[in-house]
Amino acid sequence: MRYLIVAISVICFFSMDEQSLYYSEGRIDYEEILVQTINIKLNGKPDIIKESFQKWMEDKYDVDLDGKSLLFFDKEFMKANGVVIPEISSRKIDLIVKVDETAADATSFHVFAKFKNGDFIIKKLFPYEFKELESIVFQYITAYLSEFYITGAKAVEKTIEDLKDHKGDIKELKKN
Repeated sequence: MRYLIVAISVICFFSMDEQSLYYSEGRIDYEEILVQTINIKLNGKPDIIKESFQKWMEDKYDVDLDGKSLLFFDKEFMKANGVVIPEISSRKIDLIVKVDETAADATSFHVFAKFKNGDFIIKKLFPYEFKELESIVFQYITAYLSEFYITGAKAVEKTIEDLKDHKGDIKELKKN
């Protein structure tokens, strides 16, 4: 019986979703301009990642990334217009994020920004600001992955506890 519990526990642990993470600098067509972006590809549904990033930006930087204004609703992009993120710049920026599903359970995450005067924050022209934007994305990914694995570990712990509870039930059945 002990071997059965260990075997089931090991199977549960290794069947936890594995997280893959890919980083790259990319380009995206935005308002008919090819813009440099910070791209992250990871496992997870787009809606979960969108909601998670929105909540994280709100909590960490007091930035509302809804993008759900009544007149200019654009489902393709989440935007925070005219925000100041001191880590990036003391100037107002528009933070723009596109999250889309690339495969069954993989999501691409494209982040870019532009100053209110229309200049996009790209590595060549604004290296400091681009690096700070990149740093914010990495901070979010670190928080997201930490939560992902903590949640998975808690699920395994619960499964082990459930198996321990059932172990007593099985012993009772054997006696009868």
